[in-house]
Order: sequence, then C-alpha cells, then structure tokens
Amino acid sequence: MADHLGVHRSGLTMPVVTPRFIDNAWRRGCDFINMDLEDSVPQHLKGYARTLIKDAIATVTKGGAEAFTPHQPRPYSGRLGRHRLAGPGQGQLPES
Repeated sequence: MADHLGVHRSGLTMPVVTPRFIDNAWRRGCDFINMDLEDSVPQHLKGYARTLIKDAIATVTKGGAEAFTPHQPRPYSGRLGRHRLAGPGQGQLPES
C-alpha cells in the first residue's frame, strides 16, 4: 500500500459525508484516499463535512492508505491543491 516511498499508484476520491464510502474505503487496497469537502458535498453539508475529517482519517487509513483532502490555497488563485492529512500512525490535521 503506502509503503512504496511516496509513489501513489491508486486512489479513491469520495465525499466525506457518505459514511458507507468512508467506512469501507480502507478495504479497497488503495495507496491514498482523497476525502472531498467541496465538489461532492451539498452546500448545506459543507460545515458538517469539516467536522467529520478527524474521525474519517482514522477510518480510511486502517488499511495503510494515506488520507488527503483537496483545498484551494488562496481565494481566486485558480489552482487547486491537495493537502496531505495523515498516513498510517500519524495524526496530522491542516491548520484552520
């Protein structure tokens, strides 16, 4: 899984607000799990989605995958980035 020195061969992207996706993601054997907080999350659930990240990290990294979430570094920059949240045994969260 994520043991190949930073090489990500496979990954999944899913809305963090869909429990069945988060609960089963670690079983898929991916190198990274991208938990979406924006595009796939309805507007009225975006605030709630941010409260789910900490627990979701523990769940999706059970199988050895790294956890990511997309972010936009600066408003109107036109560039979307990806923020590494945590890997197995790590508890890193982005500063808010």
